[in-house]
Amino acid sequence: MVPSFLTKPEKVAQDLGSVKFEGWECRPCSQKMRLRLIHVRAYVVDSRSYSQCPTCQELTAKHSETTIKSPTEYSTGERRIIDDCKCCDYYKEKTETLARLTSTSDSSSSNSSSSDSSSSSSSDFGGGDSGGGGAGGDW
Repeated sequence: MVPSFLTKPEKVAQDLGSVKFEGWECRPCSQKMRLRLIHVRAYVVDSRSYSQCPTCQELTAKHSETTIKSPTEYSTGERRIIDDCKCCDYYKEKTETLARLTSTSDSSSSNSSSSDSSSSSSSDFGGGDSGGGGAGGDW
């Protein structure tokens, strides 16, 4: 593709390898309009590395995520997300909280022990009958 027919964002996207452009002169359109008309077709090559920039509308924004602090069972983590356009001055940075990790073994063991203690305490605890039992008066 002849670069002079591309816009600045299209040239940057082509240089980055995110989009490939092909162009051809259309003789019927050129004769009708009495101008040299070039049709341009864009083909997305790499949409994983680059996303569409909200400012220049081309696949020139680089998206990156970096874990600043990994989450654990006891504390949350933190991740930094950056969108940076390689064509214009668009730049967006935000920090995101990562949820604490959960442990499935802790929740199942605590549930079983609490249910065991409640069932054993209700059945193992005696104390006499309604007729008086229990300790004698000599104590």
